[in-house]
Amino acid sequence: MIQKLFSIYFNPDETNALFVEIGKHHIACWCTAQSKSLQAFEYFTFHDIDEHEDFERIYKEAQLHSVLLNNEFTTTEVIWETTPFTCVPNALFKLEALDNYLDILGKAPFTKALCCSQQEYTVAYPVKEDALLSVQRHFPKAATSHKICQLSKELKNIASNCLHTVFYHHHFLLLAVKDNTLHLATSISFKSSKDCLYYILYTMQQLEMPLNETMVLVSGFINMDSVLYKDLFEYIPLLQLAEKGMLKDKYPAHYFTTFYK
Repeated sequence: MIQKLFSIYFNPDETNALFVEIGKHHIACWCTAQSKSLQAFEYFTFHDIDEHEDFERIYKEAQLHSVLLNNEFTTTEVIWETTPFTCVPNALFKLEALDNYLDILGKAPFTKALCCSQQEYTVAYPVKEDALLSVQRHFPKAATSHKICQLSKELKNIASNCLHTVFYHHHFLLLAVKDNTLHLATSISFKSSKDCLYYILYTMQQLEMPLNETMVLVSGFINMDSVLYKDLFEYIPLLQLAEKGMLKDKYPAHYFTTFYK
């Protein structure tokens, strides 16, 4: 069963741009104004649904409880938050080898290999074939990309050396920028706060990024009064929220930073 965890609405209308993020266990949709300010946000999870469940059924159930998925928008972009993915330098990327990049990582059957490009590299990623067909049917004119492409757009504008963590409910994305260059982008499942702390500190060690000199940005669904945040705060000197403050005096702003900025 799909669950709508929360929603927030300011002034959604047909003049806004709609964004839909689809992951293994979630659908997030939001719209922004011309100023790129957040106008509305909805978040659905389906953790208990079998991974082979027909995506069209999941989407239609979400649509029953959605305002945004039942409106028309000027533009739409679909962002896939799927794994496994890999970042290939543009100078080495070959489109004809797209399937090979993902086969090496263990691409699941009945998936389609897609890619999106940034200035320096191309992200190769898989999408379930039924989900891809469903999305193309509902959003035939939508642009598509991968979450890593979205995140990397702003990373190098933050700090020359930093780790960026984006927390979901059972996994987090970890991106490492060293000397203004992306060195690592990965998705990590976790069961406890110690798992997260271990992977962050291990990444610093392997990339030779000094603990006292490396900023660690935190965003996504992590509460400041949680054991997870307290453990990170205790051991990481330069821990910093990606955005401070609250939206509508109810939700921490860092929940939404990596979705609409």
